[in-house]
Amino acid sequence: MTKFFMLAVALLLCISNVSAHEVETRHGVIKNGVEEPSIEGGFTIPFQTESSRDTQSEISASFDLLSTLPFGTGKLSIYVEGNTTPRRNGVSSVLAETNGDTGSALNGNGDGRLQVSGLHYAWPVSFGYLYIGLINPTGFLDSSEVANDETRQFIGTSFINNPSIDFPDYTLGVAWHVNDNLVQPGLVMFFSSSNGLGDNPDASYSELIDVGDSGKSVFAAAELYLLWRELSIRSGGWINTADHERLNRPGSYTSNYGIYTSIDGKTGGGQWNLRLGIANEDVYEADSFVATTLEYNLKHIVSGVGIAHTWVSSQVPNKELHDMTHAEIYARFSLPYRYEVTPSLQWLHNSGFNASSSVDESIWIGTVRLTWVL
Repeated sequence: MTKFFMLAVALLLCISNVSAHEVETRHGVIKNGVEEPSIEGGFTIPFQTESSRDTQSEISASFDLLSTLPFGTGKLSIYVEGNTTPRRNGVSSVLAETNGDTGSALNGNGDGRLQVSGLHYAWPVSFGYLYIGLINPTGFLDSSEVANDETRQFIGTSFINNPSIDFPDYTLGVAWHVNDNLVQPGLVMFFSSSNGLGDNPDASYSELIDVGDSGKSVFAAAELYLLWRELSIRSGGWINTADHERLNRPGSYTSNYGIYTSIDGKTGGGQWNLRLGIANEDVYEADSFVATTLEYNLKHIVSGVGIAHTWVSSQVPNKELHDMTHAEIYARFSLPYRYEVTPSLQWLHNSGFNASSSVDESIWIGTVRLTWVL
């Protein structure tokens, strides 16, 4: 009941009549108001190892390139990314929560590939922009300046986006972004297929286009965002109407839905973020979530620390599943020629909620990322 109360308060704050700011952008998302051609991207090479020695240490690589071009009255954006193939018994495969960078561009066999992850057009409309095409829902919803970029900030998935939100992967959809002004907060409306590129068995574009396939439906969300004093508040609700099997009633299906908030704030010389979320515990193992992160910028060094807790649904029949706790600390060092190196240390308790899995209940994960930013 306490978790519902916290989210309700955050949602009520969003109705306040105050000024807001633009939707923040992250990997693969364009910025509003771009009027000239632009290009951005980079390479990331993470090395990961963990304390239990039940998995194989691994080196992976990812590539991102985002291009935005004026076209007609609006702008066209193309986002291309690539991944190397994860090791079958590697850290990122066995402990998926530890690496939000590796595995975002894979084929149906789990092999790395180069893919077009975003291709959408944005029209300027009253009070904002209308986007349509192949889009990333996490680029429009649940954003944060502190915990949102797996290549330069936290690499753990608990600190990139809210795991209690049943997001589709890169998907065909429409987003409407209404700019804030002095008398109203900003608004994001999002409507798409429930299944994105990576959600389908073969991870193919033909499956992506077949939005009426059996079991598929829609994902829809609405988010308000505003500035209140020194707080940046985003709160919203979502629903995924694809077939979700009830955890305690096999063969019975219903929709997944939930509410969430993401709050950024400033303290001293740093910034912090608080995320909260609740989903339908009848169908979703990650039925509620809370995380807090802190980032400090010290000239050529940016450091961050975060801790997150995900509650497992009370409806799961497997009583060996337990709540998951995740913590991470990192330091990002700027090097010449646009290079950055980011060592980080994670602690993970009950990966995938399963304390009786093939790996230790509690694990330490060390990561070093080398990044080149275009």
